[in-house]
Amino acid sequence: MEMRTEIQNMKMELSTISMMDEFARYARLERRINKMTDQLKTLVKSRTAQQAKMKWIVNIVFYILQAALMISLILKYYADPVTVVPSKWIAPLERLVAFPSGIAGGVGITCWLVVCNKVVAIILHAIKKKQQDVVGFLEALKIDYAQLDIASNEDNRKWMRENVPGEKKPTNGIPLPPQIFNEEMYCGDYDTFFEAKEDNSVYEFLGLTPPPGSKRKVAEEEVQEEEEEDRVEDNHLVSEVNFILE
Repeated sequence: MEMRTEIQNMKMELSTISMMDEFARYARLERRINKMTDQLKTLVKSRTAQQAKMKWIVNIVFYILQAALMISLILKYYADPVTVVPSKWIAPLERLVAFPSGIAGGVGITCWLVVCNKVVAIILHAIKKKQQDVVGFLEALKIDYAQLDIASNEDNRKWMRENVPGEKKPTNGIPLPPQIFNEEMYCGDYDTFFEAKEDNSVYEFLGLTPPPGSKRKVAEEEVQEEEEEDRVEDNHLVSEVNFILE
């Protein structure tokens, strides 16, 4: 966080220096920015690798515990259906759905666990897809970012709960990712990010200055040029009217 802030401050200082008048100072500060940016990228990569390793270990432990829990539930409720529905609702898969209870119209514990796992997998896939959309777009714009793990890091979960605005917080649990921040400033969630993306205003959404050549910057420059042309044309018309009156 401190390194990012320092880089932003140096970039702001660099923008106030004239390259023509103070070339040595400008080049010196630019080299410092590039060096610190490289250090930040290395730090982010190292942290990302550590998080990936930790996530892999957590996933392995989670899958082992999940498998153990499912096997214990199947053994405990082997003969008892989770619920019973009319047989015609699940025909012709009645026997498969009822396994292992074998009760007509029953939904066995095995089928129930498979369905629950599938529903959870679909929800998680949707969340990961949103995260991948955001990350892919940031990488395309070459914007530095860092992903915070809220699955296995209680400090990150606590920080997000405290910094997400009240209207974005669910009554129970934590806000669903992705939630986007610039340092400690809350930018928005996936929906507001997508709206900014459609409006070519991602830099403004992130609280960043659009670089030269970006669509938003080009559009603003075109508007300014049109306004300037209109002003020149109006001044020209006024001059002609004054000339005629004289």
